[in-house]
Amino acid sequence: MSPRLRSALARIAVAVPTLLAMSVFVFALIRLVPGDPVRTMLGFRATPENVATVRASLGLDHSLTTQYTDWLTGALHGDLGEDFISRTPVSSRRPRKMELSMAVISMVGISSWLHAGSRPKRMPKIYEEIKQTKPLRTAGQLASITIFRTADVVRHAVERSLSPFGLSNEQYNVLRILRGAGENGLPTLEISSRMLSRSPNITRLLDRLIAKKLV
Repeated sequence: MSPRLRSALARIAVAVPTLLAMSVFVFALIRLVPGDPVRTMLGFRATPENVATVRASLGLDHSLTTQYTDWLTGALHGDLGEDFISRTPVSSRRPRKMELSMAVISMVGISSWLHAGSRPKRMPKIYEEIKQTKPLRTAGQLASITIFRTADVVRHAVERSLSPFGLSNEQYNVLRILRGAGENGLPTLEISSRMLSRSPNITRLLDRLIAKKLV
């Protein structure tokens, strides 16, 4: 096997699990967006019946695992879903730009393959950030560490944004859940089950928010 082909196969072996891991991370990160997307789309028509109907039609009443699996399966088959307003496939709206993007990606990939044997190898930046001197054993380890590091950076960025308001990440999470629930509110156990990160004492979080007159 030629060095270039070996290098190309190694890059693919790293790229596939990395892309898969990043897709999970982005899918989870979207859940940090405050508010309920269905209520936002419906606006003043966001009655409980309409919200339930739209959630069912979009598959948002399923578990997060099922939602991610359905999305990934559709994406691998070129199905990116439908526009909620026009009811037209998303993949058909900007075909020219998508073709151009794929062409650029292909050119960059081919160029990297052709020049892989002629340039010195560089360690990923994550090695410098975590002071890792020895290569990790597998691409899966590299992808996992990269995700954890990125999640930590995002968490600290959110903490800095919330700090002026005297809120923690957990308190913001509770407010996000309650805002999406609407005027009827939610029981304590239901709030706890919807938390992005499990909190050992959801009652204490609610008491602090009540003391701040945010709930």
